[in-house]
Amino acid sequence: MINMFIAFLLALAVTTPVEARMPHEKKLSTIKETTKTLYPVAKIRTGDVGARAFAHNKTSAPATKTVSPCVGQDFCCTVATAATNDDTASQNSEPAGDVGTTQFVYFGKQRIRSFDKATLAPDGVLDLDMNRLFSAGGFSVGSSDPCVIFDNDSKQWLLCGLSLNALTITLAVGDYNADSPGTITADTVWTFYVITGPQILNPTTTCDYQKMGVDNNAVYIGLNLFDEFDFNFESSAIVVFRKDASLLAGGPATINIFSNDTNPGAFMSGLSQPYGPTALQSAKNLDTVNPTPYGWVAGMDGSNYFTGNPPLPLIYVYRIDNPGSLVPTMTRFDLPISPVLDQGTTPPLNRVSVKGGLKGTNSGVLDLGNVNHIRDNILWVVTALPVDQFGDSNPANPNIDRLGVRWFSIDVSTAMPFILDSGTLWDPAANNPNWYWYPQMISSPIDENGQSHMLLSASSGGKNSFWNEVIWTGTTNANNRGVLSITQTTPITVTQGNTPWNPTQDFLGSNKVYRDGDYHQASVDPVDGSLWTTGEFAYDPINWGVSLVHVTFDQPCN
Repeated sequence: MINMFIAFLLALAVTTPVEARMPHEKKLSTIKETTKTLYPVAKIRTGDVGARAFAHNKTSAPATKTVSPCVGQDFCCTVATAATNDDTASQNSEPAGDVGTTQFVYFGKQRIRSFDKATLAPDGVLDLDMNRLFSAGGFSVGSSDPCVIFDNDSKQWLLCGLSLNALTITLAVGDYNADSPGTITADTVWTFYVITGPQILNPTTTCDYQKMGVDNNAVYIGLNLFDEFDFNFESSAIVVFRKDASLLAGGPATINIFSNDTNPGAFMSGLSQPYGPTALQSAKNLDTVNPTPYGWVAGMDGSNYFTGNPPLPLIYVYRIDNPGSLVPTMTRFDLPISPVLDQGTTPPLNRVSVKGGLKGTNSGVLDLGNVNHIRDNILWVVTALPVDQFGDSNPANPNIDRLGVRWFSIDVSTAMPFILDSGTLWDPAANNPNWYWYPQMISSPIDENGQSHMLLSASSGGKNSFWNEVIWTGTTNANNRGVLSITQTTPITVTQGNTPWNPTQDFLGSNKVYRDGDYHQASVDPVDGSLWTTGEFAYDPINWGVSLVHVTFDQPCN
């Protein structure tokens, strides 16, 4: 039996050619680029928001901190987890979070809360219902799709949210704290800017599913556009906020909108399917030395969301040229991907798990993480995708029966971006496999040993198992940038679900589609380079809990 298992591992370890060798084609998007001046709709001081208001009745529990060693590594690390059970509404909390100089800010569908980095305990500065804070930006009810980013460059915080009642998108910019740069206080003033569908496409368009990124030139928001009346998908769009002194000081903002107001398909011109990319993920650029001068947004094929057709084996990469200028331009690159196993030099990641099968259908298929990121001019992209027992994601494969997680490293330092390396996290069990979905990936700065540590977080669970939050780590180095060395062969469960998740109704109150958790967001500490992530676990059969995870790496092992 042991020999058969070793043979199975060796068979999986056979690699295919690096995806960079596959042909890829550069396409110029035929788009309508619109420059607008966006005036603030409101300003509000944190301390003036008022009392907390929650849309649910669960009892608040204090965060707890546990520390445990990582295993299966050629280095040592510790994981500190703070878990709460009241930061999410029934069945979907849409957790986001980022780390700044002194605080970690969690931003979920029901609450925005700030934590002290040293203790992982709430610091009491932000502890508000999302609706309460964003009502200043024109939201009356139904705030959703939260995004939060700490801008390493300006040392200011950026919040973004969607109003479900009006389907408008609001960007909130926190002002600069001269006494303690990067720290949110009761005196922090938030300036709100509102984007509407008619501003972007046409009078009957609504916005949804926005994702935010930032670099030293601009703030980027990728989003979907739907018809106001039948809510059919119409197109994608990218909104670029010029990150000038006026925006950072709460003055008028210069925005550039990339879309097409007469032919939405032109934004995705040349694609063989009518829908093209959906849920465009903007990148946060973490390079401080010789950063790429462009903005980057990536998306996967979205036709399966709306037609049931198999997705195209493509990553769509949009490059924003001259993003700090008054009139930037945009270029699209179509990068073919292979559906078979892992690519490049990365061995397959084999999982020993016993249970599988998601209860619901809304499981993040081909859905990228909250925020892509750039490190050393490498754009890292991660997505969930359906695979079979052997990691094959070919849409024509009749044996696909589980979800895995796949990452790509894309070199954006040259005129033609190309895929350097990729890998797949999946469970090869013949029966009752574990599933992984809603992934997020982040990397640390290169340390004195020439290594950069990579953290991937995702939801994990099976048909009869608890819904957990897991993390997996790897390393890359300065001499082989963008290619991961895999030493950890099993994900670490950092937050264990309390019970099987088994709702009787979905989040809309029907019995059709269950919401299997929403998102993770991973981030890197701007002070010490440690890694953070936030995600969900099954708090009880019908509700999600939220966890904050802090991962530190120590070498050599003591």
